[in-house]
Amino acid sequence: MPLTEAEKMKIINVTSKFEGKYWSINADGEFEGKFGNHPAKGKYHVGISWGFIQFTQDSGSLGKVLKTAHAADATKFKAAFGPSAEKMLEIVNRSGASSRKSPGGRSARVQPVDGADLWKAPWHGRFTAAGKDPFFQEAQRKIAMSNYFNPILPTAKKYGIKTARGLSVLFDRCVQMGAGGMRSFVKRALGESRPAGMTDKQIISKLADAAKGAFWAHRLRKIRDDPDMGDAAYTDI
Repeated sequence: MPLTEAEKMKIINVTSKFEGKYWSINADGEFEGKFGNHPAKGKYHVGISWGFIQFTQDSGSLGKVLKTAHAADATKFKAAFGPSAEKMLEIVNRSGASSRKSPGGRSARVQPVDGADLWKAPWHGRFTAAGKDPFFQEAQRKIAMSNYFNPILPTAKKYGIKTARGLSVLFDRCVQMGAGGMRSFVKRALGESRPAGMTDKQIISKLADAAKGAFWAHRLRKIRDDPDMGDAAYTDI
């Protein structure tokens, strides 16, 4: 079975079940303590997270989606986000340290625009409306594919992970940890190569064991046990 674009989107949508719809917003919930033992609780701001895999303000992934949309149609972008759209776009695409390493717990990207944080009014409503527009949904899909799906393929090849179930776990970790974090996590759990004789389900169990105590560990177990996911191998990995 080839790994077509349609198959890739099926895998991406597995993580979307945990994250939300194209218009979903997490209003700095990590800082607010809405995610149990998340390390940001009361310490630093992730900012607004938006969309079907929750592109975050602090990481810069939100900025990449918005930059993609702006490049496709600047007029449409400004209509969606208002007179300070360009100012907002500049802020969310700033370089610099993460909020965790920034004074006051806010990175250069997690700053208010016209005195308002992006997870509050009027920005909250603008992001919700934009997420319901197919134009912005396409921008989300493009970044999900280029920045999170494609980077998992070398790791999948290295460890012989060829099923939708296994790829879903790698994608899920890439979304939450970044490509480098995903690679490091897999290496810590599995070593330099795939453990002999293991199925992808067993590989996921090993990864879940390595994630014990993490606020996201349950996601790996849910993917492993999902009865609707197939275990046929893709032939082109």
